[in-house]
Amino acid sequence: MIDNVNTFINELKTSDFGKATRKSAENIWKANMNAWTTTRDELGKVVDLAFREGGKLTKRSRARTEKAVDRFEDVASERVNEVNERFQEGMNRVIHGIGLPTADEVEKLSRKVDRLSREVKVKAKTKTAAKRRAPRRKTAKRKAA
Repeated sequence: MIDNVNTFINELKTSDFGKATRKSAENIWKANMNAWTTTRDELGKVVDLAFREGGKLTKRSRARTEKAVDRFEDVASERVNEVNERFQEGMNRVIHGIGLPTADEVEKLSRKVDRLSREVKVKAKTKTAAKRRAPRRKTAKRKAA
């Protein structure tokens, strides 16, 4: 168990492992941001081209162009999601390496605590109801000798 969290964090920041972890996280973050920017820029170019050409075409051509734009957006969105998933996986590895729980683990624990709390309430109600139903025992009075 860590006695002083601040001391641990400061030591972690200055350690080679901490520096490498931070650098790795920064690299992952930069790669994510670069991928997002590139995807956004390229998607913007594709959408602009599609709308310029769509204005020149007939009604049927315009419908085809809009479908193509939708497909491009879906592909771009999938790529961004893939990058975000990889970023999250990397961050989770870093977080686990430090020994901290992930958001998913905290959420899972929270659900478990909620479930156990409900079970305790149900058992408490059942026990209270059983006490109310149980008749009192009457003891026989002793005769004086």
